[in-house]
Amino acid sequence: MASQIRQKPLSYKELIQIKGKNSYVDFILLTGLRVAEVPRALAEWSKDKSKTYVDIKTKKSGDNTNRIYFSKEAIDTLHKMKGYSVRNIQRIVRSTGEKYINKSISPHNLRATFATNGLRMGRNIKEISVCMNHSDISQTAKYIRLDENSYINTVEAIALGYKFTGEVSETQRLIAQARYLNQALNEQKMKCFKLENDIKLAKSEINLLTNIQQLGDE
Repeated sequence: MASQIRQKPLSYKELIQIKGKNSYVDFILLTGLRVAEVPRALAEWSKDKSKTYVDIKTKKSGDNTNRIYFSKEAIDTLHKMKGYSVRNIQRIVRSTGEKYINKSISPHNLRATFATNGLRMGRNIKEISVCMNHSDISQTAKYIRLDENSYINTVEAIALGYKFTGEVSETQRLIAQARYLNQALNEQKMKCFKLENDIKLAKSEINLLTNIQQLGDE
């Protein structure tokens, strides 16, 4: 039970609140690396900052090296990072969680969020397992949790595939699936739009209260 709690991913709301607040938090969310691998990756990449990958020893590779690829966003984050120890990174992650989402979190939570986000974006568990340097897919499965909306979308997507099984060509089935994914994307965009409007409204109310306070002071 303790292991499951430790590996629980951040919710979508928590992810929005913590995103961009700390480079180490962002880096683990973007790469899914183990906390012990982060300083190694930074040190190796610092030798040649033109690279989009590093070869480092990981828990899976043992005495051999394993190649870790970086997205553009991960590289942008690397430029902001300093050479902290594993213990300091754990402390930074914990304090960032306490400050912005009002709870203590560990690098394992961020690693679990990386895995869950991969599934949300349509990547299969084998691909995610490779990115996380797991030797067994069952290890990856322990990290992945679906929220209610993702669960519903997954069930509906599976039902869609079942509906067209044997009735249309593979191309037509993929087109139908693409349409469904586009619909899900539009729903997420609408949620973001609503959130932006809520933020604008909150800022307007703060400005109004500030103006009222200033008038009272005069």
